[in-house]
Amino acid sequence: MDNKFTVVTFGCWLNKADSDLVITKLKLLGWEYVEDIDSADTIVINTCAVREEAERNELKLLAELSKKYPSKRIIVTGCLTRVRPAAIRESSPNAVIVTSHGVESIDEIVGVVIMCMFTMIGP
Repeated sequence: MDNKFTVVTFGCWLNKADSDLVITKLKLLGWEYVEDIDSADTIVINTCAVREEAERNELKLLAELSKKYPSKRIIVTGCLTRVRPAAIRESSPNAVIVTSHGVESIDEIVGVVIMCMFTMIGP
């Protein structure tokens, strides 16, 4: 696997800012950011739990990604990880869940992505 990643962001401008920080830090470490999920080896999903409709869309996307791309690394972060971790695990059993949220977790998320580079997650 290469070091290509993408970030899918749900929610408010704070989530967008957090996702931008993840992108910046990984690019500084030599990872290649790609816009499309097909080209990525690692997919970071930054979730939101404010609206029920968003939760449904996020869980649906996680299930679809897990089924369509069983060999890709999926990392889930954001506020949904704190309130619905069981639903995330049900939708995407092989996803890595980073339960902290906000700017303080950016280094943790980046660290998880880097660890995943050395560990194949999935069937």
